[in-house]
Amino acid sequence: MLVPLFNNFTFCGRGLLGSLQFKPYYRDIKCDELEIPFQSKTDIVKEFIQNFNKPSKLKKYILMDSWYTSNSLIDEALSENYHLIGGVRSNRNFHPDGNKIKIYEFANNLDPNTLDSVTVRGKEYKVYRYQGKVAQIDNKVLLISFEARKNGFEKSVYILSTDTALDNKTTIDYYLVRWNIETSYHNFKENVGLDQYRIIGLISIERYFLVCFLAYTFLEVFRVSNRRLSLKTNHWRNNYSS
Repeated sequence: MLVPLFNNFTFCGRGLLGSLQFKPYYRDIKCDELEIPFQSKTDIVKEFIQNFNKPSKLKKYILMDSWYTSNSLIDEALSENYHLIGGVRSNRNFHPDGNKIKIYEFANNLDPNTLDSVTVRGKEYKVYRYQGKVAQIDNKVLLISFEARKNGFEKSVYILSTDTALDNKTTIDYYLVRWNIETSYHNFKENVGLDQYRIIGLISIERYFLVCFLAYTFLEVFRVSNRRLSLKTNHWRNNYSS
């Protein structure tokens, strides 16, 4: 059975979470079988960024998890007048105090109680802030964040931002929005039937996925357009992870 992975470009704003564009990803061997050009996942994301008809007067951010955050995507985002906020893998090197060290090693030696405290969406975070080179990415902000709990702290989360003017609180607040995208994938499967197709042809599968994305987007637009009805979904959450 042909089971493509899908890259999804999702818009978050003013309470709306809608899919603007999606595209299947096939490995190079499968592309040869299908006689279609191969595109890496990074290539597909770059295409999304280039093709998005963005509002001209708003400051815009691209949010992504640590799998996608890279120098090439940061350059692509900045070239299109976006800022990027994304997770960073824990094994990346950075240079606090001029010394190269892996992020997780440095984080393991931090005492969260000595760090700056910010409150975001009713939760307290202890944050270490660094500005400089992260891996091969120059002059960006890296936040090492610990969510405070009654019995201690959650595992540290690593967030990179190209917008060096944002304070710690705002950077975390924006990054939290990304988790809504993750939970939307669960809704796609549970409520729209994204993973319940029983077809094997390439065109048929892509058409099925298109119907699922259209249905989800319609439901979101209907919910936001009828706020007076107090319709609820379960994708707006306040958790985040790397």
